[in-house]
Amino acid sequence: MLLSNDSYAIDKGGSLGLGYVYASGGGTAHGAEISGRKENSTDGDYAGYLSFATAANGGNNTEKMKIDSAGNVYMPSLTQTSVAQTGTVCWSATGGKLTVDTTVACLASSRRFKDHIAPLATGLSTIMALRPVRYRLKDDTQHLGEQVGLLAEEVLSVDTRLVALDADNTPRGVRYMQLTAVLVKAIQEQQAQIEALHVLRLRGCPGLSWGCPSDELCVSP
Repeated sequence: MLLSNDSYAIDKGGSLGLGYVYASGGGTAHGAEISGRKENSTDGDYAGYLSFATAANGGNNTEKMKIDSAGNVYMPSLTQTSVAQTGTVCWSATGGKLTVDTTVACLASSRRFKDHIAPLATGLSTIMALRPVRYRLKDDTQHLGEQVGLLAEEVLSVDTRLVALDADNTPRGVRYMQLTAVLVKAIQEQQAQIEALHVLRLRGCPGLSWGCPSDELCVSP
C-alpha cells in the first residue's frame, strides 16, 4: 500500500510514479502517474478518488482522467474543437464498456435489435400537450446563456417514455431523440387533416373556401 503521511486534506494521498528510459543515451523520465487521493476536506470522511496523469514531451504530469468515489469518470482534457473528434460517449450495461459513436449517438435503429414492433398511437395530441419554454441554467459554468427546450417533469405527465429518470425515479432529462418519432406521427396526422379538408372543398361542402390571403384554406364561421 502506498500511504501518504500528510495531514488530512482534500487531494492528499499516495501516488505511484511510472518511468522509463526515453533516449539512447540512457535518459529516464517520470512520464505517468496513478494516484489515490482524499476526495474532500471533511474530517472522518475517507471517500477517495483515483487519478491518472501523463506528461507531454518537456512537460509535467497533469491529470487526464479521474474516477471519483461514486464511480463517475472525468476526462477534462478531451477536445471539443475538432469536428473529426465529435461524437457521443456510449455506455454499455454489459461490463460498463465506454465507446464513442460518431454516427447515430448510440441509438440502435435496425429492426434486428427490436421486438414487439407496433405503430405509434400518439402524435399530434402529445405534441399539443407539451409546453416549450426558454430558460437559463442555474449553474451556467460554460456561459451558454438563454436556452430553449422542455421541462422533464411536464413531459413526464404527458408520456413517461419520453423522460429519463434518476436512480430515485426523479425526472432527469427529456429523450429528445425519441421525441422525433412523435413529431413524425404528428406531422402525418396533421397532413391527413389537411388532405381531408381539401377533399371536402373539392366536393363543394358549405363553409369551406379558398378566400384567405396566399391561397390558405379557410373555414367560414
